[in-house]
Amino acid sequence: DDVDGVPSIGVAKCEWSFDSRFLAITSESTNKLVWIWDMKYLVFHSILAHRQAVHSIAWNNKNQKLQLAISCNTDRLYLWSKSGSVVIRVVASRFNVRKLAWRPTLKRESKNDENMALNHQNKRTKRTSKYYNIVSKDCICLIDRNHFCCCYDLDF
Repeated sequence: DDVDGVPSIGVAKCEWSFDSRFLAITSESTNKLVWIWDMKYLVFHSILAHRQAVHSIAWNNKNQKLQLAISCNTDRLYLWSKSGSVVIRVVASRFNVRKLAWRPTLKRESKNDENMALNHQNKRTKRTSKYYNIVSKDCICLIDRNHFCCCYDLDF
């Protein structure tokens, strides 16, 4: 916001990638741009220009993937990686992506606990649910004012 006719300047949003190599930033004065910096070499890497102001940015920390999700309070989810970018349209009626939340990485159990759990599961039943492998997939929650939806398997 302008104060006495002087435009605001400074960082509005700032998010680190899972490995702390990349830093995604939006500024108050250019809120339609996402600047991605390579902090290993201290150089500018990419700039992402949007038609609307960026509302939310979030790195995927699951499976050590380098994916940045961006929302602009529209019906679209923007994903960026070093190999390119993609736009995903949310087909729900009147749904605007206001906020993003990647599913957190699960803490690894010890090998002994993991083996005991598998042995117990194998003794109980040989059937597997059709949802059995969904926990290994990427998942992002898209949040609107009164609704949310989850997107799975976001490889691109």
